[in-house]
Amino acid sequence: MKEWLKKNWKTVLIGVTTVLLMLFYIGCQARTHALLDPKRLVTRGELQIELNNVLATAELRMADLDKQEAIRSLILQNALVLASGGTLNPVGIISAIAAVYGIATAGQKVVSTFSNGIKKNAGTV
Repeated sequence: MKEWLKKNWKTVLIGVTTVLLMLFYIGCQARTHALLDPKRLVTRGELQIELNNVLATAELRMADLDKQEAIRSLILQNALVLASGGTLNPVGIISAIAAVYGIATAGQKVVSTFSNGIKKNAGTV
């Protein structure tokens, strides 16, 4: 056995090195710093979940801004109607409020759906 090892030590070294490199390649996932907590290292899947979370939060914030601007626009339009001496249209006010309520309800539904999706995917990274 010693003679065989002395004769074929290069082959054994190459084989052991190859096996160790394959184990390293298969077993060790690449990691990078997280978006929200740079001290923590995350894998590609975890980073994708974090990115989706950030994008969904930004979309919800944009929807909230749209809702606030719609309310501001409604108030401004009614003030202009009153200032110009016109009559206030109660049907227009009710329909505008209903539209704003619909946008707010849809936003809440998106938030709950998104939150449920995050809870389900929390353990599947």
